[in-house]
Amino acid sequence: MVCLVVAGRRRVHDRHMIACTLPPTTRVATSAIPWVRGRLAPTGEDLVERSSWRIKTRWILGAWAALSAVSAVGTALTPALVAFPMVLVAFTPRLPFLIMAAAAANPVLFFGIAVPRMLVGDPIHIALGRRYGGRFVPNRARRLMLRLGLVGVALRPTSKVLAAAGACKLRTSRVLTADIVGTVGLLVTVYVGTSAVAG
Repeated sequence: MVCLVVAGRRRVHDRHMIACTLPPTTRVATSAIPWVRGRLAPTGEDLVERSSWRIKTRWILGAWAALSAVSAVGTALTPALVAFPMVLVAFTPRLPFLIMAAAAANPVLFFGIAVPRMLVGDPIHIALGRRYGGRFVPNRARRLMLRLGLVGVALRPTSKVLAAAGACKLRTSRVLTADIVGTVGLLVTVYVGTSAVAG
C-alpha cells in the first residue's frame, strides 16, 4: 500500500515537472489557441452573413497558404536563381527582385509576369479582411482606411491595406480597381526608375 502511494506521488510530481518545463514558445502557442478561437467564433450577425458566402473560408486560407509556400520556396532558392530575376519575381515579387528584373528584362516580359503575380493574392486579403477584419485589423488602420478610402489603396496596395479595405466593407470591385491602378503605377515607377539609373 505504501508503495502504491509513493508511486502515485511520483507520477503526479512527474506531470508537474513536465508542465513546468514546457518551453516558453510552446506555452505561448498553447495559450494563443483559445484567443484565436475566440476571435474566429461567429456572432449572430456573422452567421447571417456567412449564409451568403459562396466560397468557404478554408478554401481561401488554403489558397493563401499555397501562395505563401511558393514565396517561401522562391526565397529559399534565391542564391540559385539570382541570375534569373524574372523567375524570382514569379516566385516572390519583392522589391529587390523587381529592381533586378527591371534592369534585365524587356517591358513586355516584366509587366506580363510582375503584374499578375503581384495581384493574384490580393482578393484573398480583401476577402479575409471582409470576413474577419473587424476582429483582427486594428481600429486605427480601419479609421485611416475610412478616411482615405480607395485613394489609400491606390497609394499603398499592400496586404494590410487591402485587409483594412475589406474590414471597412468597401466594394470589392472598386478596391480591386484601385489595387490594379496602384500596383501598375508602382511597377511603372520601378521599371522607369531602374532604366533611368542603369542608363
